[in-house]
Amino acid sequence: MNQLGLKIREIALSLEAIMADLQGINEENFEATMAAINEKTAKINALKLELKASYDRETLSKYEPGLIKLTKQLSNKFDNIISKVKTEKDAIGLELRNIQNKKKLANYNR
Repeated sequence: MNQLGLKIREIALSLEAIMADLQGINEENFEATMAAINEKTAKINALKLELKASYDRETLSKYEPGLIKLTKQLSNKFDNIISKVKTEKDAIGLELRNIQNKKKLANYNR
């Protein structure tokens, strides 16, 4: 496999590793997982810049479809995580408002 193919493969493996990290993310490991994801993202961006400097757009576009599919999957996964956390946050907020309302009612009834 040539240099370009190896670097594209390295990017693809990093994207797959990020996807695997996202599959196992939870409240306990969120900070550590996001730090690892940020490191992998920085590595991917460095490789991307290196490839842009070394190869023309036409050559790189041959490898684009596979990478685009992976990046879209990652984007969807991040969106799902954000939606889930937002839903949980909203539910907790509603529960807190209900508790505050109950406290107010208890104070009024005295």
